[in-house]
Amino acid sequence: MNAQPACACLVVLAHALQGELAPSAAELLGLARRLAEHRPAPIKAMLAGHGLGPAARQMAALGPDEVIVLEGPGLAHYSGPAWVEALAPPLAGLAPAWVLVAHDSQGQDYAPVLSLRLQAACLGPVEGLDWPGGDPAFLCPGHGGKVLWLERPSTPSAVISVAPGAEKGGIATGPVQA
Repeated sequence: MNAQPACACLVVLAHALQGELAPSAAELLGLARRLAEHRPAPIKAMLAGHGLGPAARQMAALGPDEVIVLEGPGLAHYSGPAWVEALAPPLAGLAPAWVLVAHDSQGQDYAPVLSLRLQAACLGPVEGLDWPGGDPAFLCPGHGGKVLWLERPSTPSAVISVAPGAEKGGIATGPVQA
């Protein structure tokens, strides 16, 4: 049984690279939209860093329901502990069903710690999405990438680390054949 309640919201944690929105932001937003099609919920994008005006405008142009900017000189350069300290309180206040993070070097670093702070499951790398029984299941590689497991969080909230390209096609949708 899936422990997910009706979604309060979905959060996309987007990254900025040299002041510009990272390409992964559009992918994460696309996956959030697919999840919201089945479990209607507002989609919020969150950016952390410094000098985020251009990246925040680019994110807003992609059309999330809200863009939340956490900005300060202490976030100018990536630091996992600093990002977790900055992200955890506002995320806890939002109580999102899913927090989508790019499975890049930064996401792999802070997603597990952030999930612990939020008392949420952590899945990743997620390579796609399927809907067996009408509830979302995330496709995660196993056995060195030879198989894909269908994973469902057993907690009300989950941090989902999304592999690059998961929303662009290929294996992005199921069903998985045994």
